[in-house]
Amino acid sequence: MKSSIRTFALAAFAAATITSVHSASAQHIYARATSAEYTLPAGGGLVTINALDVSSAGTYVIGGQQAFVFTPSTAQTVLLCYTANTAGSVLPDGAYSMITVPPGSSYITVPLNGYFVTTGATEILVNCRYYGSTNALSGVGTITAIN
Repeated sequence: MKSSIRTFALAAFAAATITSVHSASAQHIYARATSAEYTLPAGGGLVTINALDVSSAGTYVIGGQQAFVFTPSTAQTVLLCYTANTAGSVLPDGAYSMITVPPGSSYITVPLNGYFVTTGATEILVNCRYYGSTNALSGVGTITAIN
């Protein structure tokens, strides 16, 4: 009798485990690529390079990258990109990357990884600033957001 009860209990447990329904929350995925060329003025010029519309509130995981081309410099300089919800914003609202550009470099790719929190539908902008002595030119870039 004990053996049949044990067998029944194990069979019931196995059936419940196999037939249980697992659910996951719905995720929203947004992505945008750009190949537009924007000139970042020398000495700290700030330009909005890319933009991504999101339709709901939440915390978004941000990913992507932005490529740049510039005339090689003899001095080390800085290039930074960050997400914000205002064009030309001098303060980041989310993902932020700063790259030290070594002397003699002509190309650099800046990663855009982090998170962005919004209370409703908004536009996530990628703002970039270059501190070199000559202008920089943006190239191909992408941004993704998942919540």
